[in-house]
Amino acid sequence: MHYNLVQGTVASRELRTLKRDFERTKDELAKVALSNRALRDRVHQLEDKVRKESMKAEKEFEKHTKCVEDFRNTLASMEHYFKLEIEQLKKQNGGVNEAAEGHEDPVVLI
Repeated sequence: MHYNLVQGTVASRELRTLKRDFERTKDELAKVALSNRALRDRVHQLEDKVRKESMKAEKEFEKHTKCVEDFRNTLASMEHYFKLEIEQLKKQNGGVNEAAEGHEDPVVLI
């Protein structure tokens, strides 16, 4: 009978230890699940932020690209206008020779 009592006490202790271990493990898993949820939420926040910043950068790029294109068109228009003005001035001055067109100083050979 003493043997059965000792065996029962050991089994009871082991059962309590297993229950404590189970509860600790359950608590740890709950903490991990909570932590995972928080991390997942943070990842979603960061993804949203990256998406918004990316869209903002794309819009800025498109805006700058349009500005560059508009500037090129303005330059082309000005170039065309100046060519027409130069042609008009040539006609008015009786066709100035090619060498005298620019604003360069004449080369003097000594």
